[in-house]
Amino acid sequence: MKYYSPFVKPINDVRTEDLIALKETVEGWYVEYKQESPNASALAKSISAFANTYGGWLFLGIAEESKVNAVAGTFLGILNSEVDAVLQRMRKAAADSINPTPHFETFVFSGPDATIGLAEDRSIIAAWVPESMTAPHIHKSGQIYRRVSDASEPRPEK
Repeated sequence: MKYYSPFVKPINDVRTEDLIALKETVEGWYVEYKQESPNASALAKSISAFANTYGGWLFLGIAEESKVNAVAGTFLGILNSEVDAVLQRMRKAAADSINPTPHFETFVFSGPDATIGLAEDRSIIAAWVPESMTAPHIHKSGQIYRRVSDASEPRPEK
């Protein structure tokens, strides 16, 4: 199965400095930026929407440049002391709030990195969610979310 990647190399070869490519990657159908780690329900909503649509990337610790130019602006990162808890919350949110639980992989890109302005005590968390062959994935709210442009929206199913 073919999938979208904002990087020119396989994800396992991507290093922190390669995140500079996100400065030209607009949030939309395949990419979502979150400045901070959202609550479990919002994480589940984003993960299920990507799985139910075309797949995509969720980046935590990146602020958009602006609503008009929704590329990666500031690489604020997540405090390193909180990274494990955020990863656990993400896995738990998917397991507890999405039925069936979709597959996704997480990657942590640690600072310091002057190329993107990421501080030493911070990291960017990326989750790659492939398009699911077992969709639809139903959120605990009873909604089936799909990625619509730059948002995760509930869509009625027939």
